[in-house]
Amino acid sequence: MSVEMGGMGAIAGVQSNSNIDIEMFMMQISAERANNLESQMKDQVNEVKARQDAIGKLTKFLNDLSAAIKGKKDGDDIKMNDLGLTTKYDPDCTEGWSVLLEKFGCTYKSGQITSDGQAKKETIEGWMEQLKGGIDGLNSQGQLDMIRLQSIMNKRNESFEQMTNMMQKFNKARESIVGNLR
Repeated sequence: MSVEMGGMGAIAGVQSNSNIDIEMFMMQISAERANNLESQMKDQVNEVKARQDAIGKLTKFLNDLSAAIKGKKDGDDIKMNDLGLTTKYDPDCTEGWSVLLEKFGCTYKSGQITSDGQAKKETIEGWMEQLKGGIDGLNSQGQLDMIRLQSIMNKRNESFEQMTNMMQKFNKARESIVGNLR
């Protein structure tokens, strides 16, 4: 059976002037939907990976700051430049700590690091709390991303199931027609 798609325009990549079997038309629509969902799924996976990478970097930076203040007392000065973290996290960092801290989402106020590169333990602990907040926020967003990914995967699986069911129905119809002809 052929169906003229004349007045409907282009649907799912089918030209308006083409004659196409309804079975093939339905399969094209289902395949297009599956491809779109596959593309969405890839994009969502990339977002999840990027967020996990960001969480990893923040966690590593947090751990390095924690190691720097370990064993220090309140009021102690810590030589920030001796930690080597500016070059570890940003080899091209020429501006120093203020830019690095802002890059990681910490609020840097003028005077928190002295001209000779020292900061108080309490200041570093404040930055660490900001980093923990940033990590928590990214984790929350990551959970929402995973829910979105699961939803897209479910839709994709449903799309493939729908295509498979259509193929089985069309095949059964053909077998029935062939059986009736015998």
